[in-house]
Amino acid sequence: MVTWPDLDDVAQNVMIIASEEGVIWEACASWVPEPGHRGTAEIERTRSSVAQLVQLGLVRMYRLSAGNPDLTDVEVVSVMNDQRRWVYDQGGSHDVALYLTDLGETVYRGAAAEKPTS
Repeated sequence: MVTWPDLDDVAQNVMIIASEEGVIWEACASWVPEPGHRGTAEIERTRSSVAQLVQLGLVRMYRLSAGNPDLTDVEVVSVMNDQRRWVYDQGGSHDVALYLTDLGETVYRGAAAEKPTS
């Protein structure tokens, strides 16, 4: 089981944004606060962290629309591949939010069990 200390600083910042159900551009802004310093490398690192957290089952995405539906796996891939969604005020940066899954809540709250030692 993954624990909070197992996550790097970017992944931890993404988890914090997901705990607040923030929109996806905020994930990058959480660790690179100056817009002028958010380049391709920073956006890629953020997207990579989000992808890892989604794969681990800690974070999911939903669309900010009637009923706030979860994104399908196909939609998640589309969002992950669209760099414009990760930059403030460019197409689609305000219509998808992150949230913690039940497992993500457990890790975020620090209630995860210790990793077993071999």
